[in-house]
Amino acid sequence: MSFNGKRWHAYINYDRRSHYLGTFDTKEQAAHAYDQAARARKKEAPLNFRSAEEGAEAAAQAQAAM
Repeated sequence: MSFNGKRWHAYINYDRRSHYLGTFDTKEQAAHAYDQAARARKKEAPLNFRSAEEGAEAAAQAQAAM
């Protein structure tokens, strides 16, 4: 993830390349996007949230708090 001062950008690395996942309003949304991609592509990747549901809930709460 990276932050450009306004929004968060999410990336994941696989197949020896960096893949852009999108731009998000909150770091929780970016982390959730990474986790979704990691679960689909990189089974051994470290995750930000214990479950997909936990990630979706954190992303929704962060968006609602804005």
